[in-house]
Amino acid sequence: MDRKTFISKVNGLDSLTSEEVLIAQYFMKHYTMLPFAKIDELCKQIGVGKATLGRFLQRLGFSGFLEFKKQVSNELALTLTTPVERYEGARQADQGQSVLESHAKEIMSNMAKTFSSLSESDFDLAIVYMQNPRGKLYVVGSASSEALANYFYLLTTAAHVAMPMQLAAGLMRSASPVAGVVIACAGVANVSPIELAKRTMIPMLGGLLSVLVCSQVLI
Repeated sequence: MDRKTFISKVNGLDSLTSEEVLIAQYFMKHYTMLPFAKIDELCKQIGVGKATLGRFLQRLGFSGFLEFKKQVSNELALTLTTPVERYEGARQADQGQSVLESHAKEIMSNMAKTFSSLSESDFDLAIVYMQNPRGKLYVVGSASSEALANYFYLLTTAAHVAMPMQLAAGLMRSASPVAGVVIACAGVANVSPIELAKRTMIPMLGGLLSVLVCSQVLI
């Protein structure tokens, strides 16, 4: 179920209580994050009870929050595209700006926003921790951040950098719904990538925990 369908369902109701209005507004604003939400935290953020949320979803035709999340997840999984598909779509849209130029501007904008959010005191504190020879520094990079983690590892000469990043990154990639291997396996199994990632999350976290324990004991 996409956002438009959800809005249509809400508009089809005769009336909404003040609490239902809050739920609908929150859902429309954070629609793409709903598949990852937990009902307790969600109700706390909205300011309503679980029973109120359940009654609202039942009015929309769902048995409960789990069924609603599943339908939203399935729809979002269908919208996942490869970089090649996004490139072709941008070429067809052609708004007078090349894909390379628009991508470069987006990267620079993201870097500027990231830099503006950094705290100089936190940065200095991180340097102090990295220079501490009595501790261990763990570097983890999952999915697309693996390359940055590996690069950081190569630049770091301290002997106390003991985290086997390659194994950790490979493990956590299997728990990412946007990883290529997860999307491919989900397509073969005819299931949602998000559902597949949920199934692999627990064993992957167990593997990551084993890596952490072994690195503490053996290294």
